Amino acid sequence: GSGNVFSSPTQVKGPNGDGYLSGVRASAAGLNHSLWFMSDGTVYASGGNHHGQLGIGTSEGSSNTPVQVKGPNGMGVLSDVQAVAAGTYHSLALKSDGTVYAWGGNSYGQLGTNSTVEHQSPVQVQGPGGVAASGYLSDVKAIAAGEHHSLALKNDGTVWAWGGNNHGQLGTNSTHE
Repeated sequence: GSGNVFSSPTQVKGPNGDGYLSGVRASAAGLNHSLWFMSDGTVYASGGNHHGQLGIGTSEGSSNTPVQVKGPNGMGVLSDVQAVAAGTYHSLALKSDGTVYAWGGNSYGQLGTNSTVEHQSPVQVQGPGGVAASGYLSDVKAIAAGEHHSLALKNDGTVWAWGGNNHGQLGTNSTHE
């Protein structure tokens, strides 16, 4: 095949192309980016980054080897993660304390920040109505991401959704976003 197509599985290289990525607990695939949640609770990403979906503090370029996702405000690294999810141009991480962080494209509000501003490093997902109304989303045990929307399952069995809703994918009995 051509240089940009692998028609059979190939092992993912390590950061900077050194060796192979190991210690991976789970992965997620967006439209043109991939996420890996590591056994040490950190996250690596590779692929397209034109919406900041790699979480490295910039939306410049792309990476064909895994890069470590930065922490909030681009400081340090994202840690204590127990799950990842990827939408078309956005990324989600569930931390062990039940909070959710998001980064990347946000034109449909899929980052849960009560705005449509894109973020190139992780930001904490807000609660219903935004921080002023209810603080941050908490007590979450599972996350999922669609094309332009995000979902969270809380420990009490309730499901919370945000982002694009043009097809009713948020389950709110409407198609309003």
